[in-house]
Amino acid sequence: MQDEAPAAAAGIGALGCAPTVGTASALCGAEWSYGAYNDPQVYFLDHTSDSWPVTDARIDWYQAPGIDAYYRWHTAGCPSGRHCVHVYSGRYGTGWYGETAYTTSGGYFVDGSVVVRLNDQVTPNTYAARRSVACHEMGHALGLDHNSPTNSCLSVPQFPQHPSSQDFSVLNLLYPKSGT
Repeated sequence: MQDEAPAAAAGIGALGCAPTVGTASALCGAEWSYGAYNDPQVYFLDHTSDSWPVTDARIDWYQAPGIDAYYRWHTAGCPSGRHCVHVYSGRYGTGWYGETAYTTSGGYFVDGSVVVRLNDQVTPNTYAARRSVACHEMGHALGLDHNSPTNSCLSVPQFPQHPSSQDFSVLNLLYPKSGT
């Protein structure tokens, strides 16, 4: 994934393909389709251990305008007609805290291809560190890229536990239809 240069105000990203607000931006050419709903319906299916606060991080994203983010334990499965992101934890080596892998087609995420991996081996086993990493990767799964303000979990290299108002504004631009 390649970072975009930050834009100064709301509009199209520096590469001409993704909305930006301040220094927050969307991933270029990666968003969810609406399906039969006024907001894309995204379910985070949790396969992680108890040490990862995935449900807590999802609460922030549920409040975002333009997209509906839900939590489910993986054994409940993906509801019909909704988009699902599988969230796993494990010992994945020492190169990263978390990663979000996906495939796109025609600018949209391909259902079943978006997977979040949270790294037990690198991320400190504290609530704050793990909530930050979960928030960060779940933001990517909703279509957000890295940004530079220190008040967003999408900030790099260090990030807090919650998204910023700029992140929410980008999601509202990325998914502009009225909510459900």
